[in-house]
Amino acid sequence: MQTCATFDKDAEGLLSRLNFIKAVAEADLPIVTNNKKVSYYNVPAAFDIETSSFYIDGEKKACMYVWQFGILNWVTYGRTWEEFDQFMSVLSTVLGLDSNTRLVVYIHNFAYEFQWMRKRVHWDKLFFLDKRKPVYGISGGYEYRCSLKLSGKSLAKVASDLQKYPCQKKVGDLDYSLIRTYKTPLTQKEWGYCEADIRVLLAYIQEKIEADGDITQIPLTNTGYVRNYCRKACFKRWKRYKGLMSELILTPEEYSQLKQVFAGGFTHANAHYSRRIAKHVGSFRLYFELPVCDDFGEVSNVESKTRRGNKLGRGTVHVPEHVLLYVRRNIEQLDAQGRHGSSGLCFKVNPRRRCG
Repeated sequence: MQTCATFDKDAEGLLSRLNFIKAVAEADLPIVTNNKKVSYYNVPAAFDIETSSFYIDGEKKACMYVWQFGILNWVTYGRTWEEFDQFMSVLSTVLGLDSNTRLVVYIHNFAYEFQWMRKRVHWDKLFFLDKRKPVYGISGGYEYRCSLKLSGKSLAKVASDLQKYPCQKKVGDLDYSLIRTYKTPLTQKEWGYCEADIRVLLAYIQEKIEADGDITQIPLTNTGYVRNYCRKACFKRWKRYKGLMSELILTPEEYSQLKQVFAGGFTHANAHYSRRIAKHVGSFRLYFELPVCDDFGEVSNVESKTRRGNKLGRGTVHVPEHVLLYVRRNIEQLDAQGRHGSSGLCFKVNPRRRCG
């Protein structure tokens, strides 16, 4: 009986894409299944790119000149996105990847690589922590995750903190001031730098797999460990905890409405005064005495004023059934008479849900 392939901390060297595929195809990679009946290859996998940036007619441009991909003990590379697309397609076929059989691929700072990949890859699902900051994305049988969000550290710090599988990131072997393209020959030192980045990630994820139990137990972010700890403690203490949490899950519509209401004002400096000390500064804030209503009717003579009590004007607002009323924050400029202008905004919302 063939034994499952295991992690080798002494593995080194880059393989051609063909030899990489052969090595993966011949290996017996372990598989685990999560509570949703989705199977995962229980091995570390990582992806990284190197890019050059430059200016053309005053406009900043950039190009990818090499990519690296690793699974368990093997690392390969390519120089173009076309080679990457072809490689990932073949690898998916060899591993039998689909929506129910996945390979988790870690990228250190997924937010950066995502900007290069977002239009090249067909995404089945994406989850963002913030605008342009994905924490994971699913494409076919590949589940890309961010190792920067998981570790909260630079890759060099991740390398220095490795315990069981020490592996050092090479610093200074790649001169980022040089402009390179996919046709630029790379030195042995430069190739070693590219390989080391993948080796560090593979060693880090392997340590996580062994510490957490398997790859399905690794949270998406570092704070996930705290959430998991609290969740387990709550499950032990309260039988209704899971039901209560389910009732509190927001619909996409509710989430959008809460984001709009919660949005704050601009807090950055005026460009004309940035990095300068301004003296004798005063301020005022506009606020509006508008109601929050979930019934129906018409509210007349709605008054708005500044905090100092200067009245800005009156108006009539019609409030239809189940409407959340709040004030738009983009206050217009003063007009010729010195009057302020603004507008109220209405959004339809569902009736409040009750937990219980």
